[in-house]
Amino acid sequence: MAKVASLILEWSIGQPMQIQWGIGMSQGSFTPKINYKGKNITFFRVWTNATLEVLAYKPPFHLEAKKAELLNRFKSITGTSISVNPYCWYIPFSILKDEIVFRRLLEVLSWTINEIQSS
Repeated sequence: MAKVASLILEWSIGQPMQIQWGIGMSQGSFTPKINYKGKNITFFRVWTNATLEVLAYKPPFHLEAKKAELLNRFKSITGTSISVNPYCWYIPFSILKDEIVFRRLLEVLSWTINEIQSS
């Protein structure tokens, strides 16, 4: 599972984002920050418990139509493996081990960055 986290980190470094490292005592994380109107916005976080956490309440995904579109994009990749609550969604690394699924995830994350920066 560390390979999935490493690949997400490598991809994130190549994007217009800054990486913030967590300081947890029992679980570690890193958070790519997306620049939005001069502020660094958190959209997703990678955890050492082999989970990608998506924070789906930041603009423009605070709007129901945009949030539904984003969720549909993730579900087209993950199926029922995504855990959904009103503010955060969780994607287990176990489904991201497949190269095609992983590439599709990166496509959705790239789309998300564009949506955030153009809103």
